Amino acid sequence: MGKKQEFLESLLLIFLCGLALSCVAYGYTRLIMRYSLPNAGSIHTVGIAAYWTNDTNDPATALTWPILYPDSNASVTLWMLNNGTVPVQLSFTNDSWNPPEPAQYLNTTWSADGQILAVGQWLETTYTLTVSPACQNITSYSFDITFIGSKI
Repeated sequence: MGKKQEFLESLLLIFLCGLALSCVAYGYTRLIMRYSLPNAGSIHTVGIAAYWTNDTNDPATALTWPILYPDSNASVTLWMLNNGTVPVQLSFTNDSWNPPEPAQYLNTTWSADGQILAVGQWLETTYTLTVSPACQNITSYSFDITFIGSKI
């Protein structure tokens, strides 16, 4: 027997082993049964949105205050919508003050703070910014208002 014939026999043996393993693997996969179980459900979402009017085509995306003076205030009307799937309790917070100093002289209130908003319910609210009489040397400021709807 020559080396060429030994090589061919080895190659044939490897091929036959691979073929055998493929057949075993194919037969094994036929032993697996699949069972599909259709399902459906609902996902509860907490969602609120702010609008200038009670129309979803009029979203409140930014607020620009008029020029304010010490011991004065300004208010805006915002419509809140619960666009989630569960009732929520409303609250708010202010953060990202720039510069940070105005936070000690500017006070904010929101008429809806603590109120409950049912699914799909609109609520007319008033957000007020009040400047302390002690406020001095503040010429401009910015901050973020975050309205929060907490699942109840």
